Amino acid sequence: MKRVVETYHLGKTKFTLSGKTQSFGEIREIRIFSMKLEIDHDTFKNKCASKGLLMSGLFNKNCFKPEAFLLLGEEVTDDIIGDSGFGEKGMALELIEEKLSTDFVDPKRIAEIQVIQCEKFDLSRLLVLCDEINVAYRSECVLSVGMLLRAIMDYVPPIFGFASFNELAHNYKDGGRSHGKLFKNLQNSFRNTADGYLHTQARKKDSIPLMKQVDYQSELDILLSEVVRILK
Repeated sequence: MKRVVETYHLGKTKFTLSGKTQSFGEIREIRIFSMKLEIDHDTFKNKCASKGLLMSGLFNKNCFKPEAFLLLGEEVTDDIIGDSGFGEKGMALELIEEKLSTDFVDPKRIAEIQVIQCEKFDLSRLLVLCDEINVAYRSECVLSVGMLLRAIMDYVPPIFGFASFNELAHNYKDGGRSHGKLFKNLQNSFRNTADGYLHTQARKKDSIPLMKQVDYQSELDILLSEVVRILK
């Protein structure tokens, strides 16, 4: 049953049971019933025949009407499939995979940093941080993404003429108010999140963060674009 339901959710037309390939074919309706009563096939067939629960199927062979299975248990279609359409969950998974397959730092931005020739700052560490945060993001390593983003924030302030990201966030004027707000968002919101990733000790119960907590791609891209603008 699990294999059939998974096939339905993923939108696949064929599945394998006991080494034999089965197909949904032209099935237009799926109904699932629990089996609370154990009964052999012939006894069940005779019982259904006496209640008019048999119908003519493929090649004029008798088959059971769906209502016949209520003699064995309860209908659980809504509990298992609900309102999900054929292949609906498969499409949702594809969208999730597509989102996660993208890079946290746009490769074009990394390429812009790679061609910068600057005697004052060696940007090789920044490039490694950008590469590693992309690897962590594609691998769904939320904690690693958060820690690497925090590392980038700690790395860039001297490029802007500041000693810390806190100073940068509250005093940077070149990008106007919009840039300032984005940098303050990193400082005031994300830094606390990153501190939790880095400094939380063992607890009796813990929770694992989701990628939504480190969704600061826009802020990071603006930050790196300013690095490029200043140094190129």
